[in-house]
Amino acid sequence: MRVLTLFEQIKLPDLVADELEGYNLNANELNITANVVICPIDHEQSLNIRQKLGQPLIHLTDAAVFILAQNANFSLPVLTDDLALRRQLEARDTLVIGSIGLLIRAYHQQLIDKTDIKSAIDSLFNESSLHLSQAFRLYVQQLLNELNLNF
Repeated sequence: MRVLTLFEQIKLPDLVADELEGYNLNANELNITANVVICPIDHEQSLNIRQKLGQPLIHLTDAAVFILAQNANFSLPVLTDDLALRRQLEARDTLVIGSIGLLIRAYHQQLIDKTDIKSAIDSLFNESSLHLSQAFRLYVQQLLNELNLNF
């Protein structure tokens, strides 16, 4: 979780906090220096945004993330690996950071070292529930090679 120290504050919709608890992670008990703020989002509003955004359909939790971004006039960075949500946010000029981008930023800020970033990226591709393609893995390897983090 050291990578999350890149941020002073992290806002989570209550739906995301609930989802984390499903993985036995309590957002308020994460060992990070960032101030974690859990924001209640109206369920009906999430359903309306989800319908308004259209296809591809985003998950209800991602609709809640969209609402938080919208409430900040799309001016704050958003952490997500969801491609449909990323596209919706980037269309509104929001800075979107995925897991790989977060790890690279943490490496540049010297929050993690070469061994940590390699291990974390291997875990993302080999053990996580993310659906990352082989083409994306090759792209990430090329990117890391350019950073002299040869894989």
